Amino acid sequence: MAEKRNVDLLNLPLATIDMTEALENPEKIAPKVVKAMENEGFLYLRNIPGFKPDELLQWTKWFFNLPLETKMAISKKCFKEDNLNSFRGYFPVIPGGHSHKEAFETGSFGDFDPVKQQNQKLINGRPLMRDVTSEGNSWPNTGTSDDEIYRKVMEYNYDIYRKTASQVLQLIARGMGLDPNCFDYMFNPSPLATLRLIHYPSRVNFPPEEIPDEARDGDTLITTGEHADTTFITLLATFENWGLQMLQNDTWVDVPPIRDGLVMNIGALMTDLFGGRLKSTMHRVIDLGEDRYSVPFFYEPQFDTDISKTFDGKEIESIGRYHRYGPWMCNRTSQFKEYATTDFGVLD
Repeated sequence: MAEKRNVDLLNLPLATIDMTEALENPEKIAPKVVKAMENEGFLYLRNIPGFKPDELLQWTKWFFNLPLETKMAISKKCFKEDNLNSFRGYFPVIPGGHSHKEAFETGSFGDFDPVKQQNQKLINGRPLMRDVTSEGNSWPNTGTSDDEIYRKVMEYNYDIYRKTASQVLQLIARGMGLDPNCFDYMFNPSPLATLRLIHYPSRVNFPPEEIPDEARDGDTLITTGEHADTTFITLLATFENWGLQMLQNDTWVDVPPIRDGLVMNIGALMTDLFGGRLKSTMHRVIDLGEDRYSVPFFYEPQFDTDISKTFDGKEIESIGRYHRYGPWMCNRTSQFKEYATTDFGVLD
C-alpha cells in the first residue's frame, strides 16, 4: 500500500504548472503543459486564482456527513424511483465490485425544475437525450442556512474549475501550434461538464468475504479500478488524501496529493483528437484504510459538438457511430455501474 510521507512538490517527477504565471506568460508555459501530456499525461496545477481548497473540503465533508435519507432525497431516479432527477444529484455506495464510493454531481444548467421535468417531451414514453443531459442541479435540503452556503460554495467552485480547464485547453492549443481559442466553440455557452464530490469509505476492516476479487490486487484493496478518463480534461482536488495511482512502465506509482492545487490529466478523446500525440494515462484509486475525499471536474463539450475528426481532418474510428459528443458521452457513461440503469433517452 502507498506509504504516507512528506513530499516536496518541487522534486516530484510530474510537471508543476503555476497558473498565475501561465496567465501572464502563456507562451513560456504552454510547451511545458504539452510536454507533460505527451509523456506522463498527468501534471499539477498550483497558484490557481480564486481556488479555496480548505473551504471546498469543509463543505464536501458537510454533505457526505448528512443523514442518508437527506442525501437520498436528491439521489438519481435509478436509486430512488419517486425522484424526478435522473442525471444530476447524489448516488450512494453500490455494494460489490471494485468501485466503492458515494458522490454528488452538478452541471452548468442552473437549478432542477420539476415542472419542466414533468412536462418534457417524450418519444414512446422516453425523454430526449439532450434534455436528460441538460438537467438542472438538485440541492440538499436540511432546513438550515447551511443549504444556501453549500450551494454557493459548489457553484463558485464549478466556475473556478471551468475557468481553469478552459485556460489549460488554451495552453495545450498554443503549445500544439493552434489558435489558443480553437476549442471555444466546443464548450461555449453550455458544456456538459460535471463537478463531482466523492467520498470513498474504507473497506479495509470488512470481512474478507464481503470484498470481491475485482477489488483486490494482491494485498492492495482497490476502490476505483484501473481506467483512463474518456473526455477532454479532468481536474482533481485530492486535498491531503493519498490513494491515487498512475500506471508508468507497467508499474503502479503514487500520485502524491497536492493540498493547495489540482491534479490534471487528459482523457482518451483528447488523445484521439490529436492523433495519439497526447497521452491519456491509466490510473486507479486504492484503499488506504481511512475515508478519502476528492473533487474531480470533467470538462466536457456541448451536446452537438462534432467529435468525428482529428484536428488535422482525419476520421476518428474509435468513437464508433456516435459523431456528436452528447450521444457518445451517454453511451460511454451508461457502461459505469452507477449509471447502468439510467435511462439516457432517445436522440432527436
